[in-house]
Amino acid sequence: MTAAGERRPRRSTAEIRAAMLDAGRTIFGEYGYHRANTRDIAERAGVAEILLFRHFGSKRGLFRDAVLEPVLRAWQSFETVWFTPDYSEMSDLESARLYVATVYDSLVEQRDLIIALHGAATHEDGFDLGAPIDAALRPNTGDMERTIEERDFVQVDAFWAMRLSFGLILAAAVFDDWLYPAESRPSREEFIEQLAVYVIAALTNRDKIS
Repeated sequence: MTAAGERRPRRSTAEIRAAMLDAGRTIFGEYGYHRANTRDIAERAGVAEILLFRHFGSKRGLFRDAVLEPVLRAWQSFETVWFTPDYSEMSDLESARLYVATVYDSLVEQRDLIIALHGAATHEDGFDLGAPIDAALRPNTGDMERTIEERDFVQVDAFWAMRLSFGLILAAAVFDDWLYPAESRPSREEFIEQLAVYVIAALTNRDKIS
């Protein structure tokens, strides 16, 4: 805290914007889109509420920049898995473990924001998530297609292979409380292993994998 009469250091425009985005992520993550309000976000950021509207135009604009854009950027980063130096030397199962673990850990970290996104898309008219999510996942679809060809997997549509495997991981990472009793939820390691085996079994159509 500053001493009585001492003025708080003036923040730059970039610092103020960053503070509002951080506050927005926190409040939207805690309360969801509809229960969050711009007054609380402004108070947490230490700014006047009018500044939120000057920077983002609306609550929806702030939500887009604070929640949707960071989530999509993280999902786009999954593509880096395919370019890991040792990826081409890994066995099918090892490569699947790496992909599942990378995606799962990112989604668990973003769990509250993803739930907020789901709530906004479900209850807010005109809030379409399909197009931006498709754009974020499309590069990964191309990488999946190349992997299927290079590893001589069963010829499946990469579009479906990418989205169905992603959807399985998303469900387990974000909605795990729907899938397992509280007292017997699998560990991270168990889930990664089982889903990696499941994915490779489907792509190789072999009885045994290594």
